Amino acid sequence: MKLRTYPKVTSRLLALLLVSGAAQAEQPLAPAASPPTQLDQNLQALKEEAINIKAELQSTEQTLLYPDSTRVIVYFGVPVSGLLVQSITVSVDDGRPYSYKYINAEAIALQRRGLQPLVKLNASPGPHRIKADVVAQFADAQAGAPPLTDHVEGTFTKARAPASIEISLARRSVVSRPALELHEWVADK
Repeated sequence: MKLRTYPKVTSRLLALLLVSGAAQAEQPLAPAASPPTQLDQNLQALKEEAINIKAELQSTEQTLLYPDSTRVIVYFGVPVSGLLVQSITVSVDDGRPYSYKYINAEAIALQRRGLQPLVKLNASPGPHRIKADVVAQFADAQAGAPPLTDHVEGTFTKARAPASIEISLARRSVVSRPALELHEWVADK
């Protein structure tokens, strides 16, 4: 097969490219940012992009490790003013117990009606047992006073949707002793 050449078209195209390049070169350049400023802006953009990529990767990892059909999250809260939690231990289906020891700043933060996600795990659909033990002390307790301890056991039913279980160290009345309570959060259908 023989290739055809078009000398007039090729030379015209080459001339057009040269003229357009010369026209661009004649245009005054916009004032460039000083090199350190441009470098700082580029570095900041790279940092932001790295943070966004890391967040996306973490989200993807959590979705893969804890899919909706098996995910269970256990939260803990202490809505009792002046009660400082020292530690809590939680286990599901007699599995490995999860323990958390609190420093005073964390114990105070829990009193502001906050909930701390304690443990995230996978569980098959169906009924499950959960146990929790807590040790706490009132901030105004006398030196040497024994700490408050409590234990709770209960069950929850894991559906195909993610499950959320709340453990709270609360009072049923103003004068009652604080006790652990279990609540299963159920999404509206």
